[in-house]
Amino acid sequence: MKTLIIIRENAHSWLRDTFPGQHPLLVRICNKSFLEFLFDFSIIAGAREVRIVSDGDMAEIRDFCHDGGRWGLNISYATIQKSDTITQIHNKNRRFYADERIIVLDNLLFIEFNKNESYTEYLASSHVGMLLSSGQGSVYLDGADQQSILEQCGSSPHISIPELGSLPEYFRLSAEILRQGSRYILPGYSNEDGCYIGRNVVIHKGAEIKKPVIIGNNVQIMPGCVIGPEAVIGSTVIIDRESLVTGSIVMHNTFVGEQLEVKDKIASGNRLMDPATGASLQLVDAHLLSEITAEGAVYEGIFRRLVHVLAALLLFMAQLLPYLFLRPFVGKPVDGGTGHEHKIAQLFNRLSLDRFPQLFRVFSGSLRLIGSQPAVFRYAETEEWPENEMDARIVEQFCTLHSHPFGDIPLLLKALLNRKESKITAS
Repeated sequence: MKTLIIIRENAHSWLRDTFPGQHPLLVRICNKSFLEFLFDFSIIAGAREVRIVSDGDMAEIRDFCHDGGRWGLNISYATIQKSDTITQIHNKNRRFYADERIIVLDNLLFIEFNKNESYTEYLASSHVGMLLSSGQGSVYLDGADQQSILEQCGSSPHISIPELGSLPEYFRLSAEILRQGSRYILPGYSNEDGCYIGRNVVIHKGAEIKKPVIIGNNVQIMPGCVIGPEAVIGSTVIIDRESLVTGSIVMHNTFVGEQLEVKDKIASGNRLMDPATGASLQLVDAHLLSEITAEGAVYEGIFRRLVHVLAALLLFMAQLLPYLFLRPFVGKPVDGGTGHEHKIAQLFNRLSLDRFPQLFRVFSGSLRLIGSQPAVFRYAETEEWPENEMDARIVEQFCTLHSHPFGDIPLLLKALLNRKESKITAS
């Protein structure tokens, strides 16, 4: 058994408009791409070889799939013309067909199936020709008939093509997959029905999770949040404290701000979409909803280190003489033995001279000048309101998401000026 997946470049344009920058087959539904669901169906049907053919650019598909090894598949690729029919595609891929039974998935995004049922004999023995067809694509069978097996098969397993041509239908299908999660292979660990949780997920004390729910990898859910029911949380997501996400989808790389309600919506980056009306709202306040970006992280990291070293050098030159002059007076007992810090020692700390020795670690590249803990100065020190370590983490998460190398300089100045009032200390 083999599978042939046909991709028509101009199909599913609504997905390209809704999720720009992604190939339609790589758009995720319930934290899994449409293409991976097609792979799951192929494997359950007994196929171990898959060929993907397209009349457009397949670079993104190739980068995602490679040779198919992570699914236990052998994946190959070929090109077709926009005008090619099923027969012409068959002739162009005759060597791949050989004498085996072929499942042809033509222009499909999704197939409804049940992993607990048997498809191998049913598909191997069904007559050649159209098996399923809808406005969203078709399933063909090719290869020699095996009537003897057909007569031995019992009841047909469930297989159908859902309506999937608009954002409301995508939203409904996502909720249906989540409700019927036991029928599919969903990502994440599931110790109980209706709850799928990925790796490196931190659910803070006081947060509430209501089934059914699926949560991706690298997710932080802060205290007081309510997640679910019927919530899909993607990977690399932060949901700030006392926010509500119910009956909604939070796509990958999204920050949901504090005390925000997301009900029956799709949140993607800084966009909030209403599937019922198709309306899309782009929020400009990054504290409410924003995108977590990783693009160019390697080069930005190198550039950030250079900016930090230069800023540390300037700070070093500004602090060197005050440090050498005031350091001998730090720690001396106070007249009268009142136990309060010496005024010179207080000035020493307010000028951040206590951080002066750590600047050498910035020069060596082992410590950031400013950032999340550990750093010479913490992002949390730029604000006056944090009362405890939990508050500090919230500030640091936000700054980490939205900071950039040059943006660290004004934050450093704020931390320097805020030393008098800050209740948070650097490690």
